[in-house]
Amino acid sequence: MANSSEELPQGQSEVASGSAERDRARFAMLKELLRRRGDRYRDLSWCQAEEWAKYLAAKLLEDYGPEELAGFRWIGIPRGGIVVLGLLSYMLNLPASAFWPPSQKRGSKGSERRPWVLVDDVALTGYRLREAIDILGLRSDPSSSSPAGIFAHLASPAPLRQEVAAADGGWLRCVAARDLEVWNPLVEGEEQREGRGDRAAEIRLALSVERAGKTGRYWAGWPELISFPWSEPEMVFWNSSLGAAESGWRLSPPHRCLKHRAAFGPPRVSAAIHRRQASVRRWRMAEEVVWGEFDGLLYLAHPRLDEVHRLHGSALDFYRGLIHWGDEQEVILQLADEYGVDAEELRGDLTRLVGELVSRGLLEPVDEVPREETR
Repeated sequence: MANSSEELPQGQSEVASGSAERDRARFAMLKELLRRRGDRYRDLSWCQAEEWAKYLAAKLLEDYGPEELAGFRWIGIPRGGIVVLGLLSYMLNLPASAFWPPSQKRGSKGSERRPWVLVDDVALTGYRLREAIDILGLRSDPSSSSPAGIFAHLASPAPLRQEVAAADGGWLRCVAARDLEVWNPLVEGEEQREGRGDRAAEIRLALSVERAGKTGRYWAGWPELISFPWSEPEMVFWNSSLGAAESGWRLSPPHRCLKHRAAFGPPRVSAAIHRRQASVRRWRMAEEVVWGEFDGLLYLAHPRLDEVHRLHGSALDFYRGLIHWGDEQEVILQLADEYGVDAEELRGDLTRLVGELVSRGLLEPVDEVPREETR
């Protein structure tokens, strides 16, 4: 198996391949995420996300009514906000005119003063919201006595909404379907109580880097962890060896998240390969695995076994293919074409790798589900 593996490092433990310093901060963040995941992680299904969107639609209807909402101008903040806006558009039965960009040809000057509704899936710091406001040139209309904009989203921490409401003269009103609980190592003092001073101090630096005033964010803190069926928000941490903030750990497996699934797309294959189709999906990433991509390597962590594995080279290509296609034969056909070798030369290596991945809890079988044809 072309990978290195080691237990989660403690203190000054060394890691192979000359990346000890970089990996130390990464594993510290991984441990913190795993510690918090038990009771502060929401991995929403499509049905649950739809229920949250339904509740958001109900709150908007309570405050504004269907006719008023139909007269607003709606925009989804890329990319999760576009998904939520699509759901709201049907739930609220919004007309197509609610989504056209402002144009002098489509209405009078007065009609362009209609309130904006900015839609997103989640807000953790407000960075994407502020970016959208700047790009769209949105600000309060001094002649209006009501808020010029609404920020409608599925979830956010209450302190963030308070900061948004107080900013820029209070022109933007926040409406969220759910609150995200806040845990913040800067104020909780857990590192002193639990003897985690050095490790927590390094993690806490991410908050100072992400300070609102320095980077366009409204608020900085650590809310509870959440993942949607289309995306998982990134958790930023400070890597002192790089002198920069980093992100990369993922709690949700690819089969539960569209964004993660795309990350395991066909590994460097030609268009002709896409016409070859496997009949069933047999394998997927194990449910418990936490994964991340750093320095061109794929890190796979199994919390129950307290191990981290790094994949590179052909093992990484094999694993990507297994997660994307879910079938050994399809992986062999793809990589044989990519490597320019006979398919049978790869079969033995892949079979051995699958056995090792399964034994280490990094790959698991799934019920045979017919795949759609690729056209």
